[in-house]
Amino acid sequence: MGRRFTPSATGARAERANPAGPCAYDIHWAGERRAAIRAASLLLATLLVVDTGVGHLSLPRAALWTGLAALFFVILLPPEVFARPGLLTVRGVLVEHTVRTGFLVSVHWFDGVAQRMVLRDADGSEGVT
Repeated sequence: MGRRFTPSATGARAERANPAGPCAYDIHWAGERRAAIRAASLLLATLLVVDTGVGHLSLPRAALWTGLAALFFVILLPPEVFARPGLLTVRGVLVEHTVRTGFLVSVHWFDGVAQRMVLRDADGSEGVT
């Protein structure tokens, strides 16, 4: 995973939201997001072209294919992970989980096809990577 460090924001509001210090994040995430967009767009275009070629394309079917392509995009989009001193944040499509690494109480590694690690801190916050 490539990392890039950026200075954090300054000010009283930024100190509450983000601790001081650099932020590390995956520099390849934007490329993976673009790949997910391309794959979903290609799926949508293919479905629309094939449906038009067969002669069955209608507005409800186009909406169905668009929804299917959007679901495909959501499945392919990887979570965005940020690491700051004392914090690990994982941002998905709908949710964001932040774990204070200084107060970890459990770490579970789940092996299998979709390997993932679940971190839990003393406040009960969970982060899934």
